[in-house]
Amino acid sequence: MSAKQNKKDSYEIYQVLADIAFDIVNDIEGVEAVKEKKGLISKKKTTVVPLNNGKINIDIKVKVQDTYSIPEVAVQIQESVKNAIEKNTKFEVCKINVHVVSAIVLGWYEKSCKGVCF
Repeated sequence: MSAKQNKKDSYEIYQVLADIAFDIVNDIEGVEAVKEKKGLISKKKTTVVPLNNGKINIDIKVKVQDTYSIPEVAVQIQESVKNAIEKNTKFEVCKINVHVVSAIVLGWYEKSCKGVCF
C-alpha cells in the first residue's frame, strides 16, 4: 500500500469518527451540531485530531437551545460522544472540546404553544 493510499484511508477513518460524533450530538435534546453551508455543499463542523497510539481528540461546534444549561449540555455531549466512540471503535478519546457557537432562541409563541397553536 502506498503512502498516499494509507493517508487517504486514515483521513476516511477520522471522517467516519467525526460523523459518529456529529450524529451523537444531534441525538441530544436541545442541541444541534453545526454545519457550514457554502453554496450547495454542507460541511459538518466536527473535527477529529489524531494523536499517537490510537488516541484522538475531538472538536465539536454546537448550537444550544436557550432553555438548556450550557455546562450540563457540554458534559452530556462529552460523555455521550466518548462512550459511543470507545464502545464501537478501537480508539481512545483523550479530550472532547465543545464549542458553543450560538444559542437557539425560541420565540414566546413557540414556547407557549408547543406545536398545538393554530
